[in-house]
Amino acid sequence: MTTAPTFNPRTIGVLRESALADLRAIRKSAPNDPKLERLEAAATGFYQDLTKLDADLHDVQTDPHLTAEGKTARAAEVLAAWSEASAAQVAAAEAAARDLAGETRPPEVRPPVDDPVLLEAKLANARSDARMLLDGVAPAQLPRRMRELVEHDADPMVSYLLVATEWGTNYIRSRAQRSDNVRGGAAGQNVAHGPLIEWAHARADLMPRLLDERGRREWDRRQRYAAAARIPYVLSETRAFTLRSRRA
Repeated sequence: MTTAPTFNPRTIGVLRESALADLRAIRKSAPNDPKLERLEAAATGFYQDLTKLDADLHDVQTDPHLTAEGKTARAAEVLAAWSEASAAQVAAAEAAARDLAGETRPPEVRPPVDDPVLLEAKLANARSDARMLLDGVAPAQLPRRMRELVEHDADPMVSYLLVATEWGTNYIRSRAQRSDNVRGGAAGQNVAHGPLIEWAHARADLMPRLLDERGRREWDRRQRYAAAARIPYVLSETRAFTLRSRRA
């Protein structure tokens, strides 16, 4: 499980370089995408203005013609102007990221068989087989065992069932509910929380295994877009940290 970074001057710099590096890499693979152009413009403008903010605040504090009260008032004006401009830049980045949302959804996995009637029959068998393989596994170990089944790919239909449908997620929930009934109380929610998160990450890792070559290329492209879609969060948190620290 990934935890949110603690924002401080060091992490701000690291996240800035990471965000801009992500944008440069994506722009190389999609140089004419207007949605990315809008996101890039908002992010680069935000960081350029942030650099200018610090320079302007430094100029205010070193201005020999201003009194202490004058420096405080002028610094507040500079920060207020940046606050307004940066809010617009974050909003523009968020709007661009929303436009990119459709680019980050996983590509559809083609089922092992095309006939829908035959597919449902095979899925029914796969559900039965999966239950036999998983019913004896402790709830906390389900994501690991489910990952093993897909990685070994002994049964393509079971792999498809686990990764391309919600059956695996629902199975983890049902096992947690059974545990809840046995223990009494709200234990099932705690039992399910960790495995559900672990399985969500595992499914994302395993998805390319079920894609053909064209699908894997599309998967790689969408993963790059997903990195760009996280940039507005970095900008928003950087802005909040900047306002807190510059006012201190």
